[in-house]
Amino acid sequence: MLFRSGSIHRADETRLNLSALTHADAAETAVLLKEMPELVTVDLGSDGLWSGSEEGGTYTVPADIPESDRTALSAPAAAERDLTWEDIRLLQEAAPGAAVCFRFSLFGKSFTTLDEEMNFHHVTMEDEGAAVREVLPCMTHCRVLDMDFSGVSSESMAQIRDDYPEMEVIWRIWFGNDCSVRTDTERILASNLNHVLTDDNTQDLKYCTKLRLLDIGHNSYLTDFGFLEHMPDLEVAILGVTGMKDLHWLAQCTKLEYLELNTLYGAQDADLAPLENLTALQHLNLCRLGHVKHWEVLRNMTGLRRLYFGRYTWLPDGAREELEELFPDTEINWTLETGCDGPWRFDETGPGGYAERYALLREQFEYSNYTNVSSSWYNDPLYYREGETHYRPWMW
Repeated sequence: MLFRSGSIHRADETRLNLSALTHADAAETAVLLKEMPELVTVDLGSDGLWSGSEEGGTYTVPADIPESDRTALSAPAAAERDLTWEDIRLLQEAAPGAAVCFRFSLFGKSFTTLDEEMNFHHVTMEDEGAAVREVLPCMTHCRVLDMDFSGVSSESMAQIRDDYPEMEVIWRIWFGNDCSVRTDTERILASNLNHVLTDDNTQDLKYCTKLRLLDIGHNSYLTDFGFLEHMPDLEVAILGVTGMKDLHWLAQCTKLEYLELNTLYGAQDADLAPLENLTALQHLNLCRLGHVKHWEVLRNMTGLRRLYFGRYTWLPDGAREELEELFPDTEINWTLETGCDGPWRFDETGPGGYAERYALLREQFEYSNYTNVSSSWYNDPLYYREGETHYRPWMW
């Protein structure tokens, strides 16, 4: 086949160097690439600004490419190029079985279209991510996009994540009066009033869609728990002594295994109906909820190991007897005072004097090191730029 550049190639070639290709020839070249089904690598050179090196590991060649074919991924061309991102995507689509490599620079960082990760940690952007969005259609191997501290709004970042569901899209959110986490976090520890969670300062928690462990107990000012509807992987939720008025926020959290709802301010005479599909629950604390309605949903929770009502949660006549008969092997408590004391947490025969599940909970949340592991911004090492000193408020 005769390319417009004058070069001649066979249809069965596996390696192709197009490092001198320009925008004017891109469309015609894409047509010819479709006639070369054996292509393994296509080298598109660079934008002239790329400063990476193959030895530096700035990109990863897919493992299924034979070693003999990797030589086609050569050093970048020095001349400035006029290929557009639309051109590059057109060429990729024309050779779907090949590793199409183009080297480029974005916000001063070097990447290739074969990279598995794009890291813009602490790279400030003023375009709401527009430049990155232009590139992403060509990043067919990328699995991680780190935009932590990029300055792009959560709304724009969430749209990118929605558009590229196969990609781990990460950015930073702030909540409470001193908390900050990356959206890929699996644990949030912001219990008690030191963190002062309110309806106004917790809305961005909805972007933490991979959360597994959540402890925001003792935040009585918090009444809007809409963010829970975006946490399908939640396994542990400690929501005791909060301002939750009803339980419908929890209906989507079907992976919950441990749930504390004791002493919900404003939720006396709580309706348990929203818990109907939480059949994975093993540890459920419903202490001090007054006269509950729709207790029958508890029948679905056949895996319950502990079910605590305490002294101040009342069920209709006959319900207590039915539950005790239905769950003969479940530890059901009708006497606890606050919901946080006694056997729910402590057991002289358990690990370290704790009940078995609470001992594990202490490990999961690292309660013994709470000051250093809570979700306060100053506990996150990724909050700082590389080489920056880590400060704590009490050091100022």
